[in-house]
Parts: sequence; C-alpha cells; structure tokens
Amino acid sequence: MSRRAVFNVSGKKFEVDQCSLLKIGTSKVQDMAQQSESEIFINRPSDSFEAILAYHQTGELHIPQNTCPCAFKTEIEFYGIESTNLAPCCFYKYSNFMNNQSTLEEFRQRAFPRNDIGEIDGSQKTRWRRFRSRIWRILDDHNSSVMAKVYFVASASLVLLSVFNLILSTLGSLHRPLNAVEKYEVLGYERASYGDDCVDLVSGWLHEKPMQGGEILNMNCSQLYTNLNNKTVTLDILWYIDVCLLCIFAVEFVIRIVFCPSLKEYFKCFVNVLDTVALIGSLSGILMNNIWSIQRYEWNEYDTISNLQVLRAVRLLRVIKNLDSSKVMSFVLVTGFSELSVMLSFLCVSVLIFSNLIFYLEDRETMPDILTGCWWSVVTMTTVGFGDIVPRSILGRILGMVCAVSGVVLIAVTIPIFVNTFVLVYNYAKLQSSVFSTKTTKRRSKDSYHKLTEES
Repeated sequence: MSRRAVFNVSGKKFEVDQCSLLKIGTSKVQDMAQQSESEIFINRPSDSFEAILAYHQTGELHIPQNTCPCAFKTEIEFYGIESTNLAPCCFYKYSNFMNNQSTLEEFRQRAFPRNDIGEIDGSQKTRWRRFRSRIWRILDDHNSSVMAKVYFVASASLVLLSVFNLILSTLGSLHRPLNAVEKYEVLGYERASYGDDCVDLVSGWLHEKPMQGGEILNMNCSQLYTNLNNKTVTLDILWYIDVCLLCIFAVEFVIRIVFCPSLKEYFKCFVNVLDTVALIGSLSGILMNNIWSIQRYEWNEYDTISNLQVLRAVRLLRVIKNLDSSKVMSFVLVTGFSELSVMLSFLCVSVLIFSNLIFYLEDRETMPDILTGCWWSVVTMTTVGFGDIVPRSILGRILGMVCAVSGVVLIAVTIPIFVNTFVLVYNYAKLQSSVFSTKTTKRRSKDSYHKLTEES
C-alpha cells in the first residue's frame, strides 16, 4: 500500500502519493516525504512549491507566471534544485532575466557607487568636512539641491559660450586688419628675417603711401609690406570674452580642487584630467600671447602648446558626466566593447576584401592603389558615400552594391545589441533618479517638520 505525503506550505496543503514523486538529484522534497510520517510543515511561498512539486511529478520545471525569476531562484536553491533543470521555455526567460540583473548591478556599482569622492564616512564629523561635502555635492551632483541645478545650468552655459567663442574666432569675417601699433610690433620681429634696412624702409611706408614707380625696388620689402597689410587678428571683443571665461574657469578649478574630498580620486577620472589639460593650454596661450606678442599674428613652434585650448569642448563631458544619459552611454560603450570589437573585426575583414577586389576591377585612374580602395570600402559600407571615388566598370558597380548592402546588414545586426542594453539601463537609471528625488523630498520635509517642532 502506497504512503501519502502531506505538505503544509504556509497554510496551503498538498497531498501526494510518495510513489508518484520522482527522485530528482539532490532535491529535498522526496527526502522530506520519506523521512516524515506526519504532516510536513514548510514555511515557504506556496506558489513556487507548487511548481517544484509538479517538477517531481512530471519531470518538467516551469516558473509560475506571477513569480519573479529571482524569487524562484531562491526557492529552487532552498530545495536543492539546479536552475539548469528548468524547461527550455522558462530557462530562456530565466537566463535573460538573470543577465539583465547582472548588467543592472554592474551599472549600479559604476554609476551609483556607495563610497564616491563626495561621501563622508562616520569618522568625518568635523564642521569643515561637512561643509566641504556640501559644497562638493553642489559642484559635482546636479540632483543634490536647487543650488546644484543652478550651478549646473550656469556652468554648462559658460562652457558652451567658450566653445562658440572659439568657433567664432576662426571666422574670417570676425577678423580685423592690424592697427599701426600692431604693425610696428610685427616689424620688430621681422628684423632678423628681412634686415634692418628693409624694416626701416617699410616703417617709412607705414607713415605714408609708398611712391609709385621705381620707389619699390626691393622685392623683399614689397613682400613684407604686402604681408603686413594682409595680416589679421580676431576682434577684440572675442579676445576679452575668452580671457573673462578663462578667469572664471580658473577660479572654478581652484574651488573644485579646494573642496574635492579626494584629489587622488578626482584625477583618476579621465574627463577631469582632460579638463585640467585644456585649462593649462588656454592659460599657456594667453601667457605666450602677452610674452611673445608675435604669437597672435602668425604660427610658430609655441602654437603646439596653445592649441591645447581646443580641448575646451571636453569640459562639456565633465559638466554632463553625472547626467543619467551620459552614465548610461559610457556604461554601454564599456560593457559592449566585446560586441563592438566583433563588429570592427568584421568591418576590417570586409574592407580588406572589397578594397582588393575593387582595385583589380577598376583602372588605375579610378583606383590608383589598394589604400584608396580601403577608403572607398569604408565610405561605402558605412553608407556615407562622399562620391569622390566612383566605380566606372559594370563589375565595379556590382561590387559597390554588394559592399553597401553588406555594410547595412553588418550594422543592422550589431547595433540592436547596444540599443537593448541602453534601453534597459536607461530605464533603470531613470527609476533610480526618481527614487532618489523622492527620498530627498521626504528627507527635506522631515527636516522641515523637525525644525518647526523645535521652534514651537
């Protein structure tokens, strides 16, 4: 006569025939049924146990529809069942869920670290450290307070103004000719190249127009005079704006250094290092323009240092690095590096194949070398199509069509990997920001309530 086993799981009873229970590896269910002759009490969720009991009866393990895969994982581990025993239909859903959870946990540790450089531990209770932490959060976390949001908008506006000012300074329409003082200044630096007699002659021409006819006999002097009149500099207003913005950025940099809780952690951030280099480049440019005024009028070896000011656009990365979308984008690029490497590998192989084929299919006038074929292949596969190089032969055009289609297919296959990760992590980041805002609002309301209670 077969024995009956009664499981009382959180008040819900399951009565089964012990003979119908299959022996499943290291599962505890059959062992509990054989070792106990009375009712077996289990203080665990009943929905998951029902699925586990069905697994012992049918040999198929399925996740209940209304049960979280993470909670079900806890239950099957309690009963000694491996997750690999899940039925294929549920194992795919379970694997995707666990992979997503692993990705989100990695993102949380990177984007929302518990011990960032602005956090104070229990031992830091001095007034200065609390004040420094408060100021640093204004400087580094735009979500921490209203003042932080105001600072964020102001800082971003100044960085954009600096970038646009650099752009405007390169426009020829916003340049002016040299004035008399600047021309004499340039002549002072040209004595070594043209000689004293030539420079003195051109200086005389600056007072009055050169005589027509045979007055200008020295071609070097004529060339110097022409070059001098053709030289231009940026408008003074753009120069003054640049200097004012640089002073503001320098003061901001000093403030960030003073109130940063950890300089070591600060300079570990690559964006902060680039921002520092850009500031040094801008300062060097202004100093060299004042020390060597010829720097403003023509290129020389010192321009290599002053050209570092083009990195001022990198300041935007420092400003936006705490935005949710920026954190998500950087995380997706870092974690998707393997997929990106695969895509680039296929792209390189395809480029090499198509460049060799197009080189032998086209004449040397159209395709002079394989390196030009590589350029054509990259432009075609990425569907840019500048049109500077166009196949002329029938076979070359057919190869161009195949190259373009293969590029579209390659990008279409790999891009969704980044899109899926971006959507998953971005939604999580927005949720985290919402939770943080709610907690901040509740904390402020609680602090205000306690303050009013103390006053009354």
